[in-house]
Amino acid sequence: STLRILDLVGNQLNDFPMGAFEELRNLEELHLSRNPLTNVYHGSFVLLDQLRVLSLAYSQLRVLHPAMFFNLINLRTVHIQNAELEELPIGCFHNITTLETVYFYGNRIREINSLAFGNALQSIVILNGPSNQINSIDPELLNAPNLNYLLLTGNECTDEDFYGVQDNIEDVRTALQGCFDNFNPDNPAPK
Repeated sequence: STLRILDLVGNQLNDFPMGAFEELRNLEELHLSRNPLTNVYHGSFVLLDQLRVLSLAYSQLRVLHPAMFFNLINLRTVHIQNAELEELPIGCFHNITTLETVYFYGNRIREINSLAFGNALQSIVILNGPSNQINSIDPELLNAPNLNYLLLTGNECTDEDFYGVQDNIEDVRTALQGCFDNFNPDNPAPK
């Protein structure tokens, strides 16, 4: 198939079978947002190695399987906001060395562990996670070399969560002030 963008936003998809997208190997964008999805199986996207954007936002996933994004070697942007997620499991983004942006706001995530990202830490530019329940941030995540934008408004973070930030950031409060003060709920993410 030559299909590059598939938009299934706002349907009534609860589930899709393993291999549902295997014939769509040229797919670059897959939009599954605003569906009552409760489960995405490990390996559901395994043959979509051209995929750059994956949107599972506004669903009812609650859980990401650690190998759900396996083989998405060109993935750049993941939308998992408002998906009722309770965690970003260890290894879920591990081998996606092209991953730049993760939108995960409006979930129930309590901790951000660098092990969820693994090798993807080298390419991450934007982490957009306001309105979760985050009270623990792995300092290694904050030292990601290309991380330019970290939005954590409306979480349970304290000053202690930001010790260990990159040496070139002189004042943690000043560096992260925009994360807490400039949040606009009508436009929660930069373009």
